[in-house]
Amino acid sequence: MGLGSDQLRASLEPLYGFTRDAVIPTKRISLPLTIGDSDRQAIMMTNFLIIDSPFTYNVVMGRPAMNDLNLVISTKAFTAKFSTPNGTGCIRGEQYSTKCCYEEALKMGFKGNKVNIVSRGGSQGVSEKVVSHDLDPREVDCDQAVGFVGELDEVVVSSTDAEMCLKLDVFAWNHEDIVGINLDVMMHQLNIDSNHKPVCQKRMPMITEHYAVLKEEVSKLLANKFIRVAYYPVWFSFTRIDQLVDATADHQLLNFMDAYSGYNQIPMKPEDEEHTSFITDRWLYCYKVMPFGLKNVGATYQRLVNMMFNDVIGRTMEVYVDDMLVKSQQVDDHVHNLEEMFQILRKY
Repeated sequence: MGLGSDQLRASLEPLYGFTRDAVIPTKRISLPLTIGDSDRQAIMMTNFLIIDSPFTYNVVMGRPAMNDLNLVISTKAFTAKFSTPNGTGCIRGEQYSTKCCYEEALKMGFKGNKVNIVSRGGSQGVSEKVVSHDLDPREVDCDQAVGFVGELDEVVVSSTDAEMCLKLDVFAWNHEDIVGINLDVMMHQLNIDSNHKPVCQKRMPMITEHYAVLKEEVSKLLANKFIRVAYYPVWFSFTRIDQLVDATADHQLLNFMDAYSGYNQIPMKPEDEEHTSFITDRWLYCYKVMPFGLKNVGATYQRLVNMMFNDVIGRTMEVYVDDMLVKSQQVDDHVHNLEEMFQILRKY
């Protein structure tokens, strides 16, 4: 932009994000900001904070600048209006570019729960050193002096008081530490009217990056026992076939296989066997295995293969009911991927 170093000023005020992490701007600069068309423009000097961090946007406008410009924003219409000497000015966004920026931000990944603390030097003036610590004090040295320690007054605490206060067992630093309230103390109950039909939410299609994030979050909830697998065949939805097709892109080798008489390999629940009875000219029979043609047998089979191939679906395999696909991005990996599938089949 042709800016000189003399125009840049130091800035030690941290910016806090939605994930509770703080970023220290490298510099600060004041520049004239112009928005609007040539006949209806608003111009003002604006302070910009310079961040050394990967980001999908070139500039993010903060609330102070929006307030100074008297911006009225509609996120639904991608439009912002403001006052000018010649009347109301208007700027419009573009939906496709906004979506691209959002998807690029997802690809960058998510940072961990880190806190950046600015530490001052002694007589040497201001230091721009940034110290990063985990939020869990059990994993860091709590006696290490960081931050603006020199400006704080020392408080004397007896060893007895310190021992009474520092009971770390009552703090939860992650979900694994949560014990939960006893059911005898409190639990939430749904006031459901049995005369009303339950509402079934539709399965929303996602891009590949969203599915990866979703799988990670669901794994965390399962590990922390916040959720469990629900067996409700009426609500079970199949994988969208177009998503399976998209998942095979950029792979050099594909193997398609069909499970031979797959439905008949699942046994019927013993007390339900006689509900599958059929009559012939010789006798009355019932199925001991899951037959074709029953309602929701497809959902039962899909749940089975999802459970069997849970660790490889999306990585080296895609499964749609009794159709199985082994995929490899590199030719040399295909034999190993096939053997991995065969091992799973042998196990079950």
